[in-house]
Amino acid sequence: MAFHWPFTLDADEGLAGVMALHIRAGAGYPLFYYGQSYMGTLEPFSVAALMALVGERPIALRLVPLGYFLLTLGVCGLIIRRHFQAGSVRLFLFFLIAPTAFSVIWTLKARGGYVTGLFLAVVYLLLLLEYRRRSGPLLGVALGFVFGFSLYLNPAMVPALAAPTVVAWLDAGRPGRFRVAAWGPIVVGLLMGVAPVLVHRLLVDGPHRIPGGLSGKFSLERLHLLFLELLPLAGGHLVGTARLPSWETLVPPGPASTRMAEVVLLGANTLAFAAVTYAARRDYWDLLRLRRRRYPPEFYVLTILPAVMVILAVTLLRDLLIVRYLMAATVLLAFYLAAFYRMLEARAATLAYGFAAVVLLSGLGANQHFLRDQDDRRYTATARVLTDRGEDARPLVQFLQARGLSRGYADYWLQWKLVFLSRESLIYTAYDSERYPPYREAVAGEPRPTFIYRVEALTDPQARLAELRAAYGVDYVVERVGRCLVFFAG
Repeated sequence: MAFHWPFTLDADEGLAGVMALHIRAGAGYPLFYYGQSYMGTLEPFSVAALMALVGERPIALRLVPLGYFLLTLGVCGLIIRRHFQAGSVRLFLFFLIAPTAFSVIWTLKARGGYVTGLFLAVVYLLLLLEYRRRSGPLLGVALGFVFGFSLYLNPAMVPALAAPTVVAWLDAGRPGRFRVAAWGPIVVGLLMGVAPVLVHRLLVDGPHRIPGGLSGKFSLERLHLLFLELLPLAGGHLVGTARLPSWETLVPPGPASTRMAEVVLLGANTLAFAAVTYAARRDYWDLLRLRRRRYPPEFYVLTILPAVMVILAVTLLRDLLIVRYLMAATVLLAFYLAAFYRMLEARAATLAYGFAAVVLLSGLGANQHFLRDQDDRRYTATARVLTDRGEDARPLVQFLQARGLSRGYADYWLQWKLVFLSRESLIYTAYDSERYPPYREAVAGEPRPTFIYRVEALTDPQARLAELRAAYGVDYVVERVGRCLVFFAG
């Protein structure tokens, strides 16, 4: 992965990078991402800390999520070792490390509390399972703090936290563990965890907004996103290979060996998910009825993926956000693989080893085509969007710096890349809205600002050139740099 990791800076990464620069310079210590009152800033603070070692370079924006991902793997492996079976850990880790290049590469970006939220969610699960065995005030405070801090980092992680919490509340295996008197330390920890939200509400005027990824439009295509993209990608990297459910979705173009590997991997994962769900059908049914009884510890883990998918189906997160949850889906589906491996091993070790070999070999085979050509467009409309918006902005930065075009306007997807890559020697503001008001003020004071548009965004560049000449009373010229048109005063 280190050799096949394409680095094209995403605009959201640029925003996180700029925030890290401000934190390092002492220019501000934001509780939330600029322009938002949700999603905590653990990642920008972590990036700022790492920049002290690697410098103010874009690679810091990838190393931080990668570090949290590796920590997530370690915690998940510990959970499986304690509550599934030691042998299952190997299958789990190999599945996540070897055959998930697509989901890992496209989701390891410092653009919000997605990777950090996933890390805290599995830490919460580990603490919850430990609290199930032995309660204590310190453990209760830790449990409450991680829950609260996870809500501060990313409210979308609620289903990953709520599902096992409900199971713990219903679990009668350890009477009295969750009695009312034991809630005191948990509530104290919870208040400590959500303290940044409380501080923001007290000190910052304005309503606490709901995350902007919600949409009220329901369609069958949304369900297709969930069941034919989100879940299968975790097993076979088949996200968005077709916009409608069809056999072509399972057999995308590419080398025959790669197509076969993807189909086999998808089948293995579907079999594991279906078999484990069927085996735990009584537990799921009792959970739906909120029945108090003893639940097996592994069932805590198996409730999360269905809860996440139900929440996604209800809230209908827009398409672009789906790709940001691919790593979470991959991690959660791997728990089902480990559980299925355990079921097979209980019957015959040969069956378990054979299943593990099928998963690993088909996963590696499915990855080969992607690792050879990361820009292959068959990997989804969503990946196309990310590819188009993730083009290398360094030539544009060099062009603007060489001509002294330091102030101007660009769209959101360019603005933050320009500002971060130039270390704020270029200050550009978005056309429609600005997340960081000082940039808007800086550009407003520029008598002859530069305007940058994508080639496909302007149907008549000459008409726009005439408008700028009339508006500013100076001669504007236009040059093309890559996929952008740069309008500047000549």
